[in-house]
Amino acid sequence: MELVERNTYFSVIRTWSDVPFCQYESWIDAQATNPRKVLYFMDEHIASIGFLKTFAGVKWLQMECPATNGKVSVAERKAFYEAIQARGYSIVEINDRQPYDAEVEIALRQAGFLRPVGSFSFQLSNYIDLTQPIAFNENWRRNLKKADTAGLVLELVSNVTEPDLTDFLALYQQMSAHKHLALPFNKEYIRILLSDPRFRLYFVKQADTRIAAMLVHTSGSHSGLLYAANGEQANDLHAGYWMYREILKDLAQKGFKTFDMEKLAAATHSTNSVFQFKQGIKGQLTPLNGEWQTCKRAWMAQALYLLKKYWWKRMQA
Repeated sequence: MELVERNTYFSVIRTWSDVPFCQYESWIDAQATNPRKVLYFMDEHIASIGFLKTFAGVKWLQMECPATNGKVSVAERKAFYEAIQARGYSIVEINDRQPYDAEVEIALRQAGFLRPVGSFSFQLSNYIDLTQPIAFNENWRRNLKKADTAGLVLELVSNVTEPDLTDFLALYQQMSAHKHLALPFNKEYIRILLSDPRFRLYFVKQADTRIAAMLVHTSGSHSGLLYAANGEQANDLHAGYWMYREILKDLAQKGFKTFDMEKLAAATHSTNSVFQFKQGIKGQLTPLNGEWQTCKRAWMAQALYLLKKYWWKRMQA
């Protein structure tokens, strides 16, 4: 494993067989809204980006799920992560959003990684097979029937303009205010993502008014939900249900084979309603590789958990 320059990194992985969206240049550039040093780790068949934060002498490396080229053995993965640890970081965290692979877990455990004290990301998704007819549960069918009477129109934006960004942000702000959530991004963040054609922006319109939106990521024949927003008017028209159905139909027609519903969290609190909603499209519940962590000192794992939960006030998954 070696550290390489940005241009080298992207020129190499551009031809690789499995490059998740979190390894795109546009994704990395968008993260600049949260200033961190970006490091590019590369081996012959596996590569990953790491974000490095340094505070009070602690070097904290946060890594994305890797890009791979062909079949990567347990030994190769183990060596890759051992080489990263050997560089002397205080904490190394990995959040791998790919479907669960036992060989990934074996390699990480053999390299000294463990599950963190508490999980703050989603460990489950719902994968929809777009090559088959899309099926919905009874609640979805009932709401789709109502939405079909509202005269809704799906719009895929091919050349994103400033008004498109403004409309998307406004819809997301409406939804965030309704759910009492902080806005997770700004306009520049969305602008950078949508400069890459592998991210797609859809709107739902009624009588030329945009009432809902979705930002979709794509990689090869795979696609997935990144952000979705329902404005106040959309809730009354059940437009969220309609939007998913029509976008899945559009993606299937364009040759995509799978769609990742992303971010499922079965819980007793408010996120369970999202879980129930996303399960309404019948797919394959899919565990993810999820979070892994290694720390030079045992107390660091506990301290990081307390910081996330009580100082940064993150919600546990």
